[in-house]
Amino acid sequence: MPLAPLFKQVVTYFALSLGVLFLVGCSSSEERAENHYKRGLELVEEGELTKASLEFRNALKLNSDHVDALFAFGEIQERQREIQAAYRVYTAVAEQDPNHIPVRLKLTYMLLSANQTEQARKFLDEALALDAEAPEIKVAKATYELKSGNHDAAEQIAKEVLKAEPGSKEALVVLASSRIAAEDPAGALEYLDSASEEGKDDIGFQVLRLSVLETLGDDARIDESFADLVERFPDTPQFNQTWTQWHLSKGRTDKAEEIIRRYAADRSDDDVAQLNLVSFLISRRGNDVAQTELETIIKTRQEAGGDAFPFKVALGQMHFVLDKQDEAIDLMRTVLSETDDAEQKNQARIVLATMLIQNGNYARADELVNEVIEEDDKNVEALRLRATIKLSNNDSAGAVDDILLSLNEAPNDARLRVMLAGAYERNGSTILAEEQYAKALVLDNNSPEAGLPMVQFLFRHGKAEQAERVLESIRERHPTNRQVLNLVAQQRLARQDWVGAQEIADILRNTDESDNSAFADRITAAALGGQDKHDESLDLLKNSMTTPEDEARLLPDLVRAYVQAGKQGVAIDHLNSVLAKEPDNVLAQVLLGSVVLSEGRTEEAEERLKSAAAIEGSVLGNTSLAQFYFATGKLEEADAAIRSGLAKDENNTALRLMLTSVLQQTEKFDEAIEEYEKLFKADPDSTIVANDLASLLSERRGDEASLERAFEIAQRFRTSEVPHYVDTLGWIYYLRGEYSSALPLLRNAAEKLPNLGLAQFHYGMTLAALNQKEQAITSLEKSLDLKTLMTEKDFELARSTVERLKSPEPQTKSN
Repeated sequence: MPLAPLFKQVVTYFALSLGVLFLVGCSSSEERAENHYKRGLELVEEGELTKASLEFRNALKLNSDHVDALFAFGEIQERQREIQAAYRVYTAVAEQDPNHIPVRLKLTYMLLSANQTEQARKFLDEALALDAEAPEIKVAKATYELKSGNHDAAEQIAKEVLKAEPGSKEALVVLASSRIAAEDPAGALEYLDSASEEGKDDIGFQVLRLSVLETLGDDARIDESFADLVERFPDTPQFNQTWTQWHLSKGRTDKAEEIIRRYAADRSDDDVAQLNLVSFLISRRGNDVAQTELETIIKTRQEAGGDAFPFKVALGQMHFVLDKQDEAIDLMRTVLSETDDAEQKNQARIVLATMLIQNGNYARADELVNEVIEEDDKNVEALRLRATIKLSNNDSAGAVDDILLSLNEAPNDARLRVMLAGAYERNGSTILAEEQYAKALVLDNNSPEAGLPMVQFLFRHGKAEQAERVLESIRERHPTNRQVLNLVAQQRLARQDWVGAQEIADILRNTDESDNSAFADRITAAALGGQDKHDESLDLLKNSMTTPEDEARLLPDLVRAYVQAGKQGVAIDHLNSVLAKEPDNVLAQVLLGSVVLSEGRTEEAEERLKSAAAIEGSVLGNTSLAQFYFATGKLEEADAAIRSGLAKDENNTALRLMLTSVLQQTEKFDEAIEEYEKLFKADPDSTIVANDLASLLSERRGDEASLERAFEIAQRFRTSEVPHYVDTLGWIYYLRGEYSSALPLLRNAAEKLPNLGLAQFHYGMTLAALNQKEQAITSLEKSLDLKTLMTEKDFELARSTVERLKSPEPQTKSN
């Protein structure tokens, strides 16, 4: 692993946690404002940035001209990564105080970082006009020249600063950066090594020096530098972690373990250091070694009379992840009963409640969470868990309330924003949902964790172009994230962008993850097949099958490639050879059934799929057999195959969805609704399930309670781009007698589904209800011609309505 990404992590951390404050005192006539300001400065020193921000706000409410409070407020926003907000505040400071040098330097550096050199020059010139000889202003000018590509001018100015202030780290950084740009890392290192001891205590300075050493490939000095940094900055664990990662990138696991163990041993009372060691062992030595280490730490702490609470919690969480769930829950119950510390009790309750939620024990989890909230009604994690429980009970409105309370305490928590978006979507407020997804994306810097839920939301609601734009923005920030690359590749393959898919495959091959190469081969093979380059696709897949695991993983791709190439016979021979070695290979049986079916050998296909379904431990055979029966119109057999599969896995979504189709085809609508309710409870975010359930409730039951439930579920489709979903909501409005609300939705659906008889029928009936006869007749007659998805009842109602609308109105007699 190269050092650059590791250095970037360190720089990012210190940009958030440190920074020089240019706080200029001033005298104010409003004593209360000044008191708030001074208290804010104290809180900044204590690291309480949120509370400090509130104090500065209070000062500004009392005295809007308090420039120092405004500047300090801007600095907090900058440290909290609210860069645009900080820029606006700094601009206001500059406008209010034409002699404020620090804010002009801030604006200069911010604009240079954004490559806006012309705007930066304006504020730099203002600072130079105030004091052209100030070293910090001259360094800013040198930085400007460097950014503008004028390296000679930048170096000349920086050297002038060094004459006035020998050892100035700011000037040396400019000179070193200029040498780096000139591809002279040795010269850059010479400048950096001439810094004063005070300069060497600057973290950013040391990170730059490490990057130069990496460019030079001087591993020995890098190792020495890390050792010096860990000693120089003992309260900064990021250096030790980066040192460890650097050794791992060089394949030196033993050395990495030695470093992290020594760091933990020197800090035996530091819980974080001990837990970092455990995390390292989990990832590099395995769970058994990590568990032994945890148990040793717990024993050592207890024998010394220390607090082993965090390590017992970690052990419980480890048990839970390793599927020792009962053991984990029992341990957490013991931990909860043993501690008398109120804060620890609440933490134990939250961990235990999280486990119980994952186990489906929502009632007991709810009790634990409410115990926490009774003692701390602003506990963010407890409120989040209570919202999770409410969502499981389909109480999306109640969940929204709890999440909003959490956000009052943690407004920049992207995870909470994503959760709020999901709750809004379930509640039918899709506009609010999209807004929260967008906020989460910004807060978390386009991370996959915040961004992919938004992408899935947009796809669910038919906004494919917008979804792909968001996906690309995530990929720009996280160019090697496999989950993101996978989704991008699938989208490109779906729209037959073979070159674009190949681009993603090449990126995957160049990443460090060992199994990405096989995954890349699958993408390339699919792209080649799509371009009718079947022989190349087959050769690639065969060459990729170097291990039994590869053969199993690539079997469906290989069979698909054979079929695309018209080599069904070869595919059948290959599958038979697999089954000769592994008779109970369900996937091979299913694939063989599919291939022989493609050749029209229906009876043989059925026998193969029956054999697959008979194999214990897998529902794939049942699923495939049920699909076969459904496609061939054997609904009774399909029902039996599905129920046999559900006996193996009652939570299998694919089987339950097929069951709903079979039940509807056989007009067992109440049973279908019952199955959809189970599916909806398991996944309330599924738009397909929500749409189908709302349709069945409104059209097949139609009583007031069912209609109201359908309306509640379908509210999410108000702004959907999927016309079928819009049609569902519009027709529910019609059934509720709200024809004016139904009309724009059903018009939209009918326009986008011109060949769907049911959409034309719904639109026509609404027009008829609003007495728009000519348009109603046109739409209804179109539905009678198309008939698609219309029941006999629908067809008869459309026909009789057209007759009624065409018949002349009865004449009234006059006296």
